Amino acid sequence: MDKRLQTLLMAAQGALEVGNRESAAKTLRQILDAEPYMAEAWYLLSLAVDPDHYEDQVTCLRNALFIDPDMPAARERLDALDEQGVTTTAWQTRRTIPLLDDLRDEEIAAANLFSKVEDYGKDPLDDPLQCPYCGTVNPVENTVCTGCGRKIVFYEPRASRSGPQLQLAVLLGGIAAILGIFEISTALLWQWFGASLQETGSLLEIGVGGALDSPGGRFLFGDLLREDFLTETAANVLVIGGIARIVSLAVAWYGAYNRWRWGYYAAVILLILDVVFQVVLSFLGLTGLLVSIVTAILSAGALVTLFVARTDFSLNQARVAVEPDTRARSAAAYYERGMRLKDREMWAAAVAHWRKAVGASPRTSEYYRWLGIGYLKLKRYDRAIPVLEEGLRLKPDDAQFAELLAQTRDIIAGKTHTEDRSLIEPLWEDPA
Repeated sequence: MDKRLQTLLMAAQGALEVGNRESAAKTLRQILDAEPYMAEAWYLLSLAVDPDHYEDQVTCLRNALFIDPDMPAARERLDALDEQGVTTTAWQTRRTIPLLDDLRDEEIAAANLFSKVEDYGKDPLDDPLQCPYCGTVNPVENTVCTGCGRKIVFYEPRASRSGPQLQLAVLLGGIAAILGIFEISTALLWQWFGASLQETGSLLEIGVGGALDSPGGRFLFGDLLREDFLTETAANVLVIGGIARIVSLAVAWYGAYNRWRWGYYAAVILLILDVVFQVVLSFLGLTGLLVSIVTAILSAGALVTLFVARTDFSLNQARVAVEPDTRARSAAAYYERGMRLKDREMWAAAVAHWRKAVGASPRTSEYYRWLGIGYLKLKRYDRAIPVLEEGLRLKPDDAQFAELLAQTRDIIAGKTHTEDRSLIEPLWEDPA
């Protein structure tokens, strides 16, 4: 056993000894999330759950006996519960065990569901390489599902994070984009002063005009006090173009930094255009010479660095693994993720999450409802039957459970071979 799990198990035992069932149950569920096939943890969990919840105790004990049939403590406790009237048939309990829900051939035959199930231990529902839509298991090299014809691959960056070259390119390009403020300021200052500085202007205008007429002012903003420096139309174009330049570069660099391929190509194109743009502005004297030169150098440097960082945009072809999202921390979180996947018609992926939801909260009928519907969508009627039965047991007055269960049994019994959408889909809507 893993040392960390052994430590947690000892902590749970200690909590039970001092009567802290809540802490023990929390620790044991943490253990079972990591290792569901630990008989001792299931047995201890039967002691930690609420004593009034007999069904939960039975489920935990039968899980323990499913893993270790020779566990005397679990057998004795289960017999004691049965004497209290908490009786459940082996078939019913085994089929509804939240995490350990593999069915034995003899149990299936006893329930008259199937005459034969081949290699049930290798259930495709447990295979992460199954199609997230229809559940068909495909070879690793497949890019299209052989069952439903949908694409089952996606592309992801090879690197887990942006490399130093890409970060440097973003920094240089970002500074170059920010320097566009000087181009906008040049046009706005010209519009403020007009074609030339008025000698009768205010003290503020005279002071600013003197600063702009200095060598430093001309290097930063150009010779905007020259009479033929700009026209009103050219000034408006310069303002709009400067704003558009900053926005477009910001968008491109955002995409590049996130290693989206469109961001890479957009950044390359905009950087090339930016270098040409700065050269033209400098040649026409429509902006400060220093600003144009520095911006052009920064853009060229960002372009070269971006070419060096092109490996950050290399993509790996990856399969969609049908596994529960490890970031989910509760039954409700697994359920909600399953519902979102259902909306995308990824039924097999949704079922993987609903199974976790049922395992984390085995007394919530809504989780059984959608898990059963998911199994029906995947045509796994053997799995749907026990799930719907448990849902009906938890909510006996629910007509949807009863109808779905009846139709599923009819399909299995061969009374109807109609498996098209019209048979079951109307029942998939939430009950009024």
